[in-house]
Amino acid sequence: MITIRQIDAALALLSMSRTTLAEDLSIKTSTINANLNGRSAIPSGRLELIQKYLERQGIVFSMDGDDGVKRATGLNQITLEGQEGVREFFNDVYETTKATNREILIFNGLPSELINSAGEEWYKSHAARMQKLNVVSKNILKEGELNLIGKKFASYKWIPKEMFRDKMIYVYGNKFAFMSFDPDALIKITEEADIADSLRLLIDLAWENVARDV
Repeated sequence: MITIRQIDAALALLSMSRTTLAEDLSIKTSTINANLNGRSAIPSGRLELIQKYLERQGIVFSMDGDDGVKRATGLNQITLEGQEGVREFFNDVYETTKATNREILIFNGLPSELINSAGEEWYKSHAARMQKLNVVSKNILKEGELNLIGKKFASYKWIPKEMFRDKMIYVYGNKFAFMSFDPDALIKITEEADIADSLRLLIDLAWENVARDV
């Protein structure tokens, strides 16, 4: 597990306050301060929550010593998990698409898994805001899939069942995500424009030459 010194060092690298950390994790600021000032012990579950949050912000921790903290190098990658992770992912999709106005491309779409993971009512709210962006969205689903969850703002095609894999690829802005639900949601997001553009080309080729109209 990470240490209090590592948490404070990570916050300094991110130019982030304890208050922001507390707000983003829905924890009282007074509780975070008490934990990090040593006035109360940090429960292992909360410590793990803080570590995963900071890692999603691009921090890498070393377990070799108290000061093992640095920013991630190379590709900008984060990992999200569970319902909280799915909702954070969709928030990022919305904000990134709003900023870039670039089309969204989805391959091996798993609509029922997305709804179940995000929560039906929460997803309806997300779909409503995406519709207002008026951005092109192409979704390639398994042949026979009729759960067209974003039909008000997205286009759909089917890929033959024998070619479908239950690992979802989601391309938006300069980012791409690989998603699985086995059984819980696991999302790995990478921001790298060249690779994202290559995936756009491949998915467009599949859209035009392999996928069939729904």
